[in-house]
Amino acid sequence: MPISTIRTTKFSKRRSKTLPLIIYFGIACLFIGTLSASIWFSNSSYSSLLNFVTDTLKRPDLKPLIQKSLFPPKKYQLIYKFHWMVYPVILAVTIALYLNVRKISVHVLFAIRYIQSTLFHIIIFFKALPAKEKLLLGAGAVIYVFLILYNNHLKEISYDEAWGYNYYINKHFYFPFILFNTYPLFNLITHFFTFLPFDTLVNIRIPSLLFGLLSLLGLFYILYKRAGFALSALALAILAASPLFYIYTSLSRGITLSLFISILITQIILRITDGNTFSKRYRFLFIILNILGIISMPTFFVFTICNSIFLYYYTRHLKPILTSAAVIFVASFLWYLPVLLTSGVSLISHNNHYTFNIIDTINRLSDFLFGLSQLFFSSKYIMLLLLSLAFVSLPLKPLAGSKKTIIDYCLFVIIFTLTARAITGNIFPERSLNCLITNCILIFISLISIFVRRTNASTKAVLTLSSIAIFSYLCIRNQKELLGPVEDKDAKIVGDLLIRNDIENGYIDEEEFWFCVPMIEYYYSEAQKNIHFSTSAINSTRYKAFSADDKYDCIITKTTSSNNYRLDYKELFRNNSFVIWMRLRNMEQKSLNYHKK
Repeated sequence: MPISTIRTTKFSKRRSKTLPLIIYFGIACLFIGTLSASIWFSNSSYSSLLNFVTDTLKRPDLKPLIQKSLFPPKKYQLIYKFHWMVYPVILAVTIALYLNVRKISVHVLFAIRYIQSTLFHIIIFFKALPAKEKLLLGAGAVIYVFLILYNNHLKEISYDEAWGYNYYINKHFYFPFILFNTYPLFNLITHFFTFLPFDTLVNIRIPSLLFGLLSLLGLFYILYKRAGFALSALALAILAASPLFYIYTSLSRGITLSLFISILITQIILRITDGNTFSKRYRFLFIILNILGIISMPTFFVFTICNSIFLYYYTRHLKPILTSAAVIFVASFLWYLPVLLTSGVSLISHNNHYTFNIIDTINRLSDFLFGLSQLFFSSKYIMLLLLSLAFVSLPLKPLAGSKKTIIDYCLFVIIFTLTARAITGNIFPERSLNCLITNCILIFISLISIFVRRTNASTKAVLTLSSIAIFSYLCIRNQKELLGPVEDKDAKIVGDLLIRNDIENGYIDEEEFWFCVPMIEYYYSEAQKNIHFSTSAINSTRYKAFSADDKYDCIITKTTSSNNYRLDYKELFRNNSFVIWMRLRNMEQKSLNYHKK
């Protein structure tokens, strides 16, 4: 028996003894946590819950919106009326878990072994690579990491990053569970990265870089045995230089996490199409990864449905696929249940008022396809060209076996996803369907491999030069887009000015300034200060009719507006969109009055 097998067996025996104790401890923690949360809710009135949320978010202006539509008193009363049923459920579940610790231990042990064996195979794969290929892969990864870190050094926090940090990442770790957000799992993971001893902006961007690197390694793992090192490297260059990947690897958003999970699921599907059965190991990984995918981004469920249908089409095993899908959607539903009970349903119905119309749908779909292609490849026609070539090549003899299966799978995923998007309307923005870039790259490499069967020295040279040219051109273009928004730089300047001048409140009478507000709030939180804004916009929760008696510390107006209150204010900042006027302090006001006399 090999030494590694003996060590694994001993380790498994030791783990099988300690695992029940860990599970008992986990059950106790689960019981205490759920019971404490239920008791806290039982002793909380509607007003105290409302105050807790608005005080934590530092947004008292949200109270009318929450009371009116997101979580009205009637919804609270209905939940409170039936929440007493939770107590016997908690007790029953705890007892059931306690009585079945041995069975749970067996299942958990199998799950650990599945994960362990999967990781073991991946490590063996990368260890077995030739030395030159390891060196090139490692050097490419290091260069890319330094490039992204350099971008992070230059790039100020963006609007979406500041929004996610202010309302989810910088709050209690459970806030992504109870408040609607686009990247709940990413926000949860990033929350714990904020404890690292680096600058906050560096900390919240590390997860995107980490999952970006894992996505590159995952794509390489998929392609290496099917297309060889040269074509795999070309695929990595295309993905790394894609505007979607390049920009979102540099920003604190959950795009690369969702992409990484979709790449792992794609590998499972392709392994099954290679002749492996939908065994317990693959079923377990399929379930876990799809649950993680859906809780990383709600729109991921489309990818889950698509893969489940394709698996049934390919294997014709209905029962295990239906069982897996049921487990995935029940677990995902339980995760999103607190959100649905509070604000989720209201937000979804508020943001999606789409009525199906065939002509309008076709127009929207074509625009969406062009936008998706622009986001993926910096050109709105490449994706359409790629799909056309894939359909034309299907009858060709060289495209047989695994290559044809890959193209069949990728075309099915793309067509299914686009159809789902067309039927449901606008609830899927381009970035939420990031999984499709993997399918596009797989189609491209499969088509190229028809013509590049033998990678001799000249072919490798052409592919290498092509990779460098594509990567360099797109990186330069992406760099301009990443560092382009003027609002981010202005927000940094404005935030520093307001903090330096002890501004605690302001009145906004100009629309463009709203793009700076989340970033300014971020800079204030970093300085451990607070700022409150009111606005003249009637449709905003921060609306308040202007009154000179309120004596705002600053007023933001358009560059062309003329207001009477300027006599008591001096200009603090001006750009092409707005002007910030700061209220004169006592000494400055006295000096102004003296000069007037």
